[in-house]
Amino acid sequence: MRSAALKGILLVAFCLVICFPASAQGDSPQKSAPALHVTIVPPTAEDIARCKQGWPKPSDSRALGLDMSYAGEKALRGYELAILQGGQPWGYSEGAFFHDLTSHELKPPERELMQPGMNFHSAVCGSQDADISKISANVDLLIFEDGTISGPVSLHQSQVLFGAYLGARGDADEGKFVTRVPVGSDTAGDPITIENEPLPLQFSGIIERGDSGKANLVIRAVNKGDVAVLGYVFKISFYDHATGAFVRSVTTKAVSTNPLPPGGIWHSIGRRLSVSSDGEFDTYKVSVDMVQLANGKLLGPRRSAESYEVSGMINVVIGRRTLADGTASVANF
Repeated sequence: MRSAALKGILLVAFCLVICFPASAQGDSPQKSAPALHVTIVPPTAEDIARCKQGWPKPSDSRALGLDMSYAGEKALRGYELAILQGGQPWGYSEGAFFHDLTSHELKPPERELMQPGMNFHSAVCGSQDADISKISANVDLLIFEDGTISGPVSLHQSQVLFGAYLGARGDADEGKFVTRVPVGSDTAGDPITIENEPLPLQFSGIIERGDSGKANLVIRAVNKGDVAVLGYVFKISFYDHATGAFVRSVTTKAVSTNPLPPGGIWHSIGRRLSVSSDGEFDTYKVSVDMVQLANGKLLGPRRSAESYEVSGMINVVIGRRTLADGTASVANF
């Protein structure tokens, strides 16, 4: 059984209901997921007081109330919604209930998940005046207790939140996305030229052949920088060896519970390497979408949903590590 102190820390780190103004990065929301019904209401005195106290950030003094009712069939672990004014994003609100996953409980207490038929209240704090008659809410993501999801998942905030769920349930654990290789003990592979901005990672491709004759492409990354790498995302594009015609592309995540230190090596999970029309293996190119460093710096264009998911996974991995060290850090979902 967890101690009360540990439970409190986990609740702080992973069970927040967070609402923030629309200055946060995100895309325009698409059609809403229907099971979570949200009504915009005048703020309560408690909503206003909480916003004046600087929640979620200092200087926010205005508030909108959110009355929510959950009409789904399965318990809900998390949600992301956009607050719209005249059809344009005004703010965002989310809830995350992942602490039982991070603490390896067999089953979460029912009161700590959103159960079917539950009604609850939250608020959005912001610095803009709002006419409630012109405000609406659009639910972008629902994460159910069994890990299934619903909604368009069109917002970057939703992609980060879903990544946090994946990280909480252990998807970033050592060996699931990358294999750590002792320095100097592996095949170097063929060098890969990356067209992105200068990156601390040096990439090469290794072709692994199985007994059946089929081949997988493994991407090797060496951290040539002086800061540990927490994770990265890249896309492999395959082309017919004979004609140069595009065949397919696949986006790959690289993340682990232990960072990639300077000089360290990661091997990504293998990707199937097809045979071209001339009997040779397809050629390939690699583009890097995101690299996240231990000093908080983000590199790359971050165009893919996977990049935001990896950031969410990293947030939870960092939260787990600080808990293990005896300190608490609020996950920045």
